[in-house]
Amino acid sequence: MENKLQFKGSLPGRNGLIEVKRFMLDKDESTKFSNLKRKITNTFTRINNKKFDINWIDNEGDSIGIESDEELLIALTEMSGPIFKLNITIRATKDEDKPKLSAIHRGVVCDGCDGPVIGFRYICQSCPDFDLCSKCEVKGLHPQHRMTR
Repeated sequence: MENKLQFKGSLPGRNGLIEVKRFMLDKDESTKFSNLKRKITNTFTRINNKKFDINWIDNEGDSIGIESDEELLIALTEMSGPIFKLNITIRATKDEDKPKLSAIHRGVVCDGCDGPVIGFRYICQSCPDFDLCSKCEVKGLHPQHRMTR
């Protein structure tokens, strides 16, 4: 166990219960944030494919986030061992993370990619029948005329 670091992770759960688990990382792997994240995901199966945050409490009582190798190294240096305590929280799902149901403009074909126009429809103000989908409009496929959304 000399070549391993011990961690104790706390993950708030349903009904106010906190799931607490201990796990270890090899010392030579412990300063890589990706290794820590992978270990937490494997240890707390409830996380599954969800996004989550990792925090630790500094000596002033502040909750400090860990999102990089450098921040992990700072945390390991400043936390008193031998067991490093981490607080893990699953991020709330934001509306922008969910797939959007976009309007399909039936009978309208994008003149840039010949595909369907889903979501915003961009109509040329000069050409009698020229439409672009959002992807083609971003590419600037019809720069000579003004487009309206």
